[in-house]
Amino acid sequence: MVQVPMVEGERRCLPPPKAVQDRGASGGRGEARPGAKQPSQPSGRGGAGASSASDVRNDLGIPAGMVSLTEEQQFALSRAYGNEDSDQESVSSGETFPSEELSINTDSSVSSFDARSTLGHLESDEEAARAEKLQTSRERMEVKSDLDILRLMELSPQEVLAKPQKKLKEEDSPKQKSDIVKKKVRELRSKNTQKDARFRTDVFTVRLALREARRNMTSDNFATLVNFLIRSLKHIEHATLGIMFCWHVDNPSFRHATGVESINPYVRQLLEQMGFVCLRERYWVWPEKHLNMGDSGCWGRREVKSTCAGRDPSRIVDMVELFTRCQRNLRRARLGT
Repeated sequence: MVQVPMVEGERRCLPPPKAVQDRGASGGRGEARPGAKQPSQPSGRGGAGASSASDVRNDLGIPAGMVSLTEEQQFALSRAYGNEDSDQESVSSGETFPSEELSINTDSSVSSFDARSTLGHLESDEEAARAEKLQTSRERMEVKSDLDILRLMELSPQEVLAKPQKKLKEEDSPKQKSDIVKKKVRELRSKNTQKDARFRTDVFTVRLALREARRNMTSDNFATLVNFLIRSLKHIEHATLGIMFCWHVDNPSFRHATGVESINPYVRQLLEQMGFVCLRERYWVWPEKHLNMGDSGCWGRREVKSTCAGRDPSRIVDMVELFTRCQRNLRRARLGT
């Protein structure tokens, strides 16, 4: 037996037994021994498998007795067998299931499917359920049974730590602005026909404003207001030229005496009856001392009414005298004399 040298990339296999070679040469039609099982033929090829294989080998230029094939020859054989199988399968499938019978010819056109109309109510139901769950979680949960404990374990940390909403009673609920009736400060008018001989100007409305402030303020706050007004009036009365002593709404002393958050409405009424004028809601001035009423171009002159009592030079003297008497009466009432 001649030994053929190996070629790079060549594969060899042992030759089959002689009986198998004889049966393969006869096309698989040799007589089988009794009791021996016949090899099963692959479906779809029948008895023409050997002849078709030899034809393919001849077409590819592979000798019939050659048992060792190179990689190129193996690839060509696998490709040839693969094309043959695919052609047979395509033919059989085409004969069994024609595409014309499977397709449906129709002239009607189907509109595009819109899932919003179908699933819209589902989304709204989910949102309503989510809102209801969030609302129930915000309420204070009372643990009374094991079911409440299981429900508490299913809640998220945000739902557990959320502060419960306070339920407003009907009487505590916020009312509309139209329903709220604020207590208005009554307008003070002078009804005294006889003038007080101790004062040069009419002080009747100032006394009414003092009475209203006393009724709506505590004793300590009212005493603080009276003391503050006496000191300020004396500073304004004896102020020299070039020195302007007025009040600013953000002045700590003024806010402490008239109201911390905002000025007391009864205190504001008292200041206006005395003769003070608030310019641009910032400065409280005495027109006769702080404004030049004879100058047409004076700043703030137009905001002073013609009936303002602070335009009279004798008004500030009467106010000092009136509040001095009020301070004396408060001291006597405190001492009980």
